Amino acid sequence: MLAIKSSRTSIHLSVAAWVILFLGSQIGYASLGLCYSVEKTEDRALLVPGNVSIPNLSTIETNKVIKQSSSIRAQQYTANSYGTVSLALNWADPDAMPIPGTLWFADDYSLFCTINYCSYVFRETNTQTLGDPRAIPVTVTTNRNINATAQCSSYPVLQGGNGTDSSIRVKIDSREVNITIPHQNGPDQTTYMTSTDQSCGEGCSILSVFEASSTEPWFYNCTARLGSVANATRPEHKLGSNLAQLATSAIALQGYANNGSFQYMTYPSAATFGIPVNGSTEAMGLLLSRFTIGVLSTVIESNSDIVVQGQAPTIGQKLGVSHWGIIHLIIWLTAGLQLLLAVLATWVAEKVVVPEENPLAEARVLQSMVTEQGPQMINGQSFETVPLGPAKSLWIFKDQYVGDGVYDLYMEEVSG
Repeated sequence: MLAIKSSRTSIHLSVAAWVILFLGSQIGYASLGLCYSVEKTEDRALLVPGNVSIPNLSTIETNKVIKQSSSIRAQQYTANSYGTVSLALNWADPDAMPIPGTLWFADDYSLFCTINYCSYVFRETNTQTLGDPRAIPVTVTTNRNINATAQCSSYPVLQGGNGTDSSIRVKIDSREVNITIPHQNGPDQTTYMTSTDQSCGEGCSILSVFEASSTEPWFYNCTARLGSVANATRPEHKLGSNLAQLATSAIALQGYANNGSFQYMTYPSAATFGIPVNGSTEAMGLLLSRFTIGVLSTVIESNSDIVVQGQAPTIGQKLGVSHWGIIHLIIWLTAGLQLLLAVLATWVAEKVVVPEENPLAEARVLQSMVTEQGPQMINGQSFETVPLGPAKSLWIFKDQYVGDGVYDLYMEEVSG
């Protein structure tokens, strides 16, 4: 307000510069809000104690494929169907496996395969979000996973390899062995065979494969295995022995076969699991591993859930900074302006001369303003000792350097 009433241009400019510097620093800090944002996380989940839903891993539930039946035949048929259905699931190389705590969405990878094995990463869902129709289910990957592997031996077919004979002759090592084929489907077919009463251990199945071809037929003996669940911490995390046995043999299961424990399934060469691999044991092992892990994955998607205590995933928030360069520029400029403001304030303060802390010194400075006498009441008595200046006059506080660090301080009346 005093600067506005002043008629001196230098004062107006000084105050304007001061205000501009102050506003510039405030605008700089306010501009930082344009360079970052707080948004919901789309990659990592915030884990809090609570209920989580996990799949029932004890067996295969058949009610989504076969109604009103849970017999072993129904489970075998369902297992084979699930293996074929699993072709619709996304899969990638194990290098793409998500780290624990990653949010999972329907278009993310479910299976991870390499030439030696296939893996499945288990997930957990926040139970509260499943029961809320207004919320999207929040699902997160865990540190639990399971591997499916298969080892095969391959043998060239010497006779009956075109798939039209009831038996084939196979060269195994130095011997020639006759093997009965359950069904004659012709060439360009792959038949997987197993006997459900034979076992190579828990979660392991023995299979034979006949790759019929008019030019290069092959026969394979294989074992398919499902390992244990890594990092399982409670019984609900582990696979039931029935589920593991069904998954490893599912590629050969018919379910409702009439020939006892021996079962087989045939796939055309145009199908994924009927592609001829021409004696490659690694490629055949990959097909078996892929089918096995596909069965498990589809079972997990189809079985009912169970609720357990755990770390429930929730959607958190993260700070997104998009313009680090601009942020650095704003901070440096703002800090520079404030430093300049402090230097100028110090410089101006050094120019101001203040009388010593003595009432007489202040009185001497103000003495020149006394032009009239006026009454003053002191302790109830009137004294004619107080000078009064004109009602309207302009006085300026000045100083004059007289040497040796001494200033002459006085008030000067400005005319007009």
